[in-house]
Amino acid sequence: NGQGYRLARKFVLPASDLSAPETIGLMLLGKMAWAQIKRPFARSALSAINKLTLHAPQEMRQVCADLTDRVSVDVGAQAFSEAELLHYPVLQRCVDEGRSCRLKYRSPVETQLLVTGLEPYALHFAGKAWYVFGKSARHREVRMFKLARIEELKPTETLFPKPKRFRATDKLGKAWSLNPEGKIYKVELEFTEKVATN
Repeated sequence: NGQGYRLARKFVLPASDLSAPETIGLMLLGKMAWAQIKRPFARSALSAINKLTLHAPQEMRQVCADLTDRVSVDVGAQAFSEAELLHYPVLQRCVDEGRSCRLKYRSPVETQLLVTGLEPYALHFAGKAWYVFGKSARHREVRMFKLARIEELKPTETLFPKPKRFRATDKLGKAWSLNPEGKIYKVELEFTEKVATN
């Protein structure tokens, strides 16, 4: 749409002088990426991290590698979905271009397959899954859709004006997890002395 910036295909990042903490930080991020290697772009992130850490001096890189070898990452039970891998790059492009799409969605609360047009505003990761926020033509308001439940997704030729400052966190507000409750409750919790320090 004539707005924004893109890197040329032949562009190469210059070598970076990484400090030891920066190198360790990247290696730990690499472990986290490897633990979720089936997530969209996780392999690309891991490849980028490896390229960056290769610019660190060999001796420092070896020391950092020895340290991170004694660190393990457990991201818990993962419910990886092929639908995420399939639909994420398409939705990312639609969000970037301000391009609407049509989707068929298997809602957990509706008996029939939902078919609607969507103006995708933002992608959001929460609860170990990817979601897309956008204006649904069927509902005539901004809704959230879980990528794993999308059964079919097709970009259209229609462009829409992208909202200037939309953030998924603004839409969620003080929702309980991902479900807006509509009312805020004041709650007091009382703990036994044995567990209070935790």
